Amino acid sequence: MTISQPDDASLLIRCPSCSQRFKVGEELRGRMVECGACEHRFRIEDDVIVRAKKIYPGEKKGVSSTAFLRVPKPVETPAGFQHPVANYLESVDPTFLEPISPLRILGAIFGVGVMAFIAMLLVFQTGPAGALNGMTLVSRLMMSGFASLLGLCLLIYGNPRAQKKAAGVALLMSAGLIALAFHFGQDADRKHEAKQRAKKLEIPAPEVFDGAANDTDEIAVLRKKIGTDPLVAEIERNMKLDPPRSVFGIWIRDLLDSNRILVRDYIISETAADPSSHIYPRGDGNYLMVLIAPKQNLEELPKVLGTLGKSTEVYDKISVVEVDIENKNFVEGPIDKLSNRDDPAFYELNKRELDSIDKERIQRAVIRLVDAEPRAYREDISRRLVDLLGNQEMDFESDLSRALLLWGTDFPPASTAAVKSAQALKIRGKVLPPPLVDLIAKTPSSESIKFIYELWLGDPTRWEEHFSKIGQNAEETILSNIQKFTPITLQSSIRLLGQIGGTKSIGMLSSLGPQQNPETRILIDQALSSIRQRAGN
Repeated sequence: MTISQPDDASLLIRCPSCSQRFKVGEELRGRMVECGACEHRFRIEDDVIVRAKKIYPGEKKGVSSTAFLRVPKPVETPAGFQHPVANYLESVDPTFLEPISPLRILGAIFGVGVMAFIAMLLVFQTGPAGALNGMTLVSRLMMSGFASLLGLCLLIYGNPRAQKKAAGVALLMSAGLIALAFHFGQDADRKHEAKQRAKKLEIPAPEVFDGAANDTDEIAVLRKKIGTDPLVAEIERNMKLDPPRSVFGIWIRDLLDSNRILVRDYIISETAADPSSHIYPRGDGNYLMVLIAPKQNLEELPKVLGTLGKSTEVYDKISVVEVDIENKNFVEGPIDKLSNRDDPAFYELNKRELDSIDKERIQRAVIRLVDAEPRAYREDISRRLVDLLGNQEMDFESDLSRALLLWGTDFPPASTAAVKSAQALKIRGKVLPPPLVDLIAKTPSSESIKFIYELWLGDPTRWEEHFSKIGQNAEETILSNIQKFTPITLQSSIRLLGQIGGTKSIGMLSSLGPQQNPETRILIDQALSSIRQRAGN
């Protein structure tokens, strides 16, 4: 059976100038022609003839090779028939000829991703601090089964040409996912079984056991209840260090999850513990915090934790302190009463805010007290402000200094705390707020005079006013060093002596006068006039 092909004698050529393709007759081979597109003239030879790749029968396998045959496939005539049997081509499923849609590809990727995500959750999140901690085997199997079924359906949908292979891969992944559900989380299964048995026997169920051989029954049950495995591991690790570090546990009860990070940061800040100290959830609002290298010992920790709630017990044998959290301490008072200075509760509520563990609440209370007349709780508020100024975590030194200048009742401790705060700021390269320097000058001492004197030497123009607030206590320091001052510092010192100097300064200023420039001599005359006027001469 043959089919005529009228184009068999045609040549497919390409213009060497514009690459436009044309069909011409065989009789034009070797002759000059002109391109109808760009009018370029060229000769039809082998270099301009386009030749297609030949494919011989049986060379290329695939549906597309036999789907659109011009002649039927040859078949053998069955025995008993004298005439050949007609052979008709079967229709081809369009899904085998069309490219796979992006939606199916995304579906398959999502199916594999869901199964992989659940597998990672089972492997990494079933431990003591994991998101799936406490999930029972039945729950894990339900989660794995749902992910497996979803992945199977999406893989079959995303592979229309190889659905059986896709189903096989999905079943293998499902088997692995189910196996992970059985293997990981066995501690939760044991705890669940123990709780069920304890529920039937009406006795408390232990939760985690660390294998301490010398524990009494009471301590063993307590260890299981708290879950001291992370604490024991950290104690063993830190005892091997040189030098060894102390590690304690804090059994936190009835803590709302929204306050967990706030409580953790507060404890680390107040105890100066290692930032790697971690908090482990134990269910029902209970947490175990492993505190690494605090500055306090086990007996001193309850005092630090008093702000959080009631410290009920210290367990020396397992190095754990128990504290019951008062969640109402984390709730800010009514803003209308906190802001109204005429309200009878204004001073009490703001004093309570100063004891908060939230730094932002403390700063808001300090700012409110700066503008309020110190009429109630002055000693308590002053003492608390001094403590806050000595805490380097409170980075609002200017507001604290302004409040202490108004509320302060015992300035020597306030001035000492201010000097330490200012020195810490200088080490960190931060700008000293003027109220902090004024607070340092409030109670002159050798330490405060030396600190402000060094500030003044570095920038006389800026700190001259603050240095003058020390009063006559700074006169001796200025007079003993006046011969070494630079011209700018000398002029500033003359102005300072004119404000705070006594009769001791008259002789020194008089001896300086003849050798100075006119501007400095004018300042000396003014300073001498001020000193004599104060002395009554």
